[in-house]
Amino acid sequence: MISVVLFLTFVLMMMFSFYFSGSEAGILGLSKEKLYSDLERKKRGAALLRPFVLNIPLFFSVVLLGNTLSNVLATFVANRLWESLFGTQALTLFLIFSTGLFLLVGEILPKILFRRYTPAILYITSPILVFFRNLFSPFVVTMMALERLLFKDITLVRSNAEQKQDKAGAPPFPQSDLSKRTSASEVDFSLTDFQEIVTDSADEGVFSAKDIAVIKNLSSFSRIKAEEVMEPLVNLFMLQEHQDLNAVMNIIEKQKSRYIPVYESRIDNLTGFIDMVAVFRSRKRKKCVKTFIKQAIYVPETATVESLYRKFSIFRDKLLIVVNEYGGSSGVITLDTIANKALDLERRYHEKEREQQSIKQISEHLYQMDASLDIDKFNETFKVHIVKKGFETLAGLLLYLYEEVPEPGIVLYYENIRFKIMETTQVTITKVNVHFLSAQAKKRSKQSAQQSAVSEI
Repeated sequence: MISVVLFLTFVLMMMFSFYFSGSEAGILGLSKEKLYSDLERKKRGAALLRPFVLNIPLFFSVVLLGNTLSNVLATFVANRLWESLFGTQALTLFLIFSTGLFLLVGEILPKILFRRYTPAILYITSPILVFFRNLFSPFVVTMMALERLLFKDITLVRSNAEQKQDKAGAPPFPQSDLSKRTSASEVDFSLTDFQEIVTDSADEGVFSAKDIAVIKNLSSFSRIKAEEVMEPLVNLFMLQEHQDLNAVMNIIEKQKSRYIPVYESRIDNLTGFIDMVAVFRSRKRKKCVKTFIKQAIYVPETATVESLYRKFSIFRDKLLIVVNEYGGSSGVITLDTIANKALDLERRYHEKEREQQSIKQISEHLYQMDASLDIDKFNETFKVHIVKKGFETLAGLLLYLYEEVPEPGIVLYYENIRFKIMETTQVTITKVNVHFLSAQAKKRSKQSAQQSAVSEI
């Protein structure tokens, strides 16, 4: 009877050792972002685990105390059980057997299991942690108080040493400039702080004016609203909740997107999305859309890109659903959507920069520009209306007017615009001077051009 009690006690202690050792590995693999995401979704056990994730010293105090007690008691009970069964003989065999068992059950297996199935196991077993926290609370409070006192003493000793070294002229603990200037509270700074740092760096010559323009251009992107970067519903391929995936698999395979929005009854009532990788990996023969739906986070149209990126980082979601003021879905956003929008903004910035560089103002109404300038951009910039007749650029317009590649110095007219060819190649025009004339000036210029042509004859 005593042997049975000892055996059951030993098994119970090994279970506790298994749990405490596994929890130690599991909590290190659980990020705060994942916990906050599960709290938002009201997953069972997440709220109980929150104090331990936010207070790691508390967690380790409970786990280390529980693990130590369970291992000591398990060793004591195992020794008594061995003696009751085999006496004091073969103690070497007992030592080898117990060491292997403790390493396997108390260290290796729990760490592998908990790290693989985090956070599911931690959420399920979180009441156990809460129970032992309450049970060990007097010891835990004492341990944490001793820890604070110990670190306070170390800090005091270090402070005294630094004061002595300051008098001597050299610091005993060398620190980089970054460690001196930053602290944990200063790491989390706003976009305004970042822009101020960039501006200060420009004043110190760290960045060139062009670099500053690019950085500020991209940082301003974070203030763009969700409705400006979202993919609208009309551009999306969507599935209905009760649709059979097998029936539309041929269409789905042609889609470029991995994440497909799902709606219920109306297309503006998005309920989530499906991950096509999970669908293709599934071995179910009958595949209904509803069985693969993943919940998505809803964001308003007025949310900024900065807040959207924060949600992607915290909740680890792959797709956000944008809703309008009436609660209807108006589009979706993925990280790819934001990245493509940012790249498009950067591309347009460089195009605008090239266009500005291609136009050089010489005087009030006289400009020198690249003949490769697009006609639409020329019309937009100078508020004129040149009708495109089979050409797209200024060079195309001038070749259309002259009907061959003109020599440098040739003057051409289009309405009240005077073009003087400045540079050409064998096949096209590269540089041109553009003079915007009044009606009288245009008339005088044409007369002088005709007179010079007659004198040449």
